[in-house]
Parts: sequence; structure tokens; C-alpha cells
Amino acid sequence: MIKIEIPIDARLMDVWACLAEETNEWWGPKHYTSSHTKKMELQDYIGGKLMEDFGNREGIVWADIIGVKTPDYSC
Repeated sequence: MIKIEIPIDARLMDVWACLAEETNEWWGPKHYTSSHTKKMELQDYIGGKLMEDFGNREGIVWADIIGVKTPDYSC
């Protein structure tokens, strides 16, 4: 297993929204492995995938989501 930690100077709720809802904005075409890639997708639930979506149920899986803890925005 690989664990990566990167400190980010931003509000927790903004970082989570960017990671989980705007994946294609920060992991864009310059990181794609194929000219067929339509978008990068992060399925933010256990059993989900981080993947390049080619459309038509095709693509490349980069990672399996094995744990999710949605941030507590009250802090």
C-alpha cells in the first residue's frame, strides 16, 4: 500500500469538494495515459475507483477506493 500526504493551505471543505467532485479539473489531460480518455473520475465511496473514463464502459483504473471518511465540516 502507498500512502501520500500533501499539506494544502485551504479550507477542508474546499479541498474535499475539489478532490471528490472536480477530479477532472485537477487531474486533466496532461496526466491522461490515452488519447481515448474523456475524463478522470473519482468515485468517492468504498469500492469506487479512480479511473480514466474512455466512455462506452471502457477505461483504465488507477486505484480502488478502500476507505472513505467524509470530512466533518463543523471543525
